[in-house]
Amino acid sequence: MARVRRARSFLPALFGILAIASTPRVPGDPAAPADVHRHRSGLQITVPDGFVARETATGFDVREEGAIRTPREIRISLTEGPPDDSPVRRRLVGRRLVRYRVQEVAAGSGGVLFEMSAFARVGECVVAVTALEQREFGRPKFDAAWEIMRSVVLFETR
Repeated sequence: MARVRRARSFLPALFGILAIASTPRVPGDPAAPADVHRHRSGLQITVPDGFVARETATGFDVREEGAIRTPREIRISLTEGPPDDSPVRRRLVGRRLVRYRVQEVAAGSGGVLFEMSAFARVGECVVAVTALEQREFGRPKFDAAWEIMRSVVLFETR
């Protein structure tokens, strides 16, 4: 009879563990495993939940997953520096000063398409982040792009 009692007391704990393990991850949850990508140039980013990254010649193209009419797109690359029409706004992202601008680039039935161009010095290089996001009402916050910019690390390559 003692074995049956132990088994019964063990089952609720087991079901509790299984319930926690099967709980879907919440975007931005620090306990969620990170999707880290390192480019051959030494550029490393962490991709937010709900996005996938594809390596390009100079960095990464990150795109929102799923059946979304206009998925958010983010391009991250190493560059020589900001363009001549340098962004005018500034924002502190972590300990990094980022210069950026947001502009309307198109409009359609799904709302206005906005583009954010951001540049930050990382070591001797400049990291460029360009993000596209569509909104029917208001301006987008570009949370995923800022999250990626915050995660940028540059490793020395040999």
